[in-house]
Amino acid sequence: MAAVARHALRSARYQLTGRFGRERAFRSSSLRLPSVCVYFPQGARDLGKIVRFPIMEGKEVEAGDVVAELESGPSQILEVATPHKGLLVRHMRKVGEVVNAGDALVEVN
Repeated sequence: MAAVARHALRSARYQLTGRFGRERAFRSSSLRLPSVCVYFPQGARDLGKIVRFPIMEGKEVEAGDVVAELESGPSQILEVATPHKGLLVRHMRKVGEVVNAGDALVEVN
């Protein structure tokens, strides 16, 4: 019975320290939360051109805030709102870029 306990302890120690006795670096971090993307919605238009991003990177957003404005036709501006609350991490596209329906526009953490 003692041999089984010794093996279990050795196995647990190996999982924490790794093969060479050094502490393993885990892939998760308490500073990095899972991110979600806000996409160009699929609808009547298949293409759109990004006009502007009203909220800059690094700012807090609430659910329902407009995070991108796209021109989807002659004099038609489409506002894309986020369904998530959090920090706007980055803009996935540039102003003036043409995007397809379903393309990611911004990343919210």
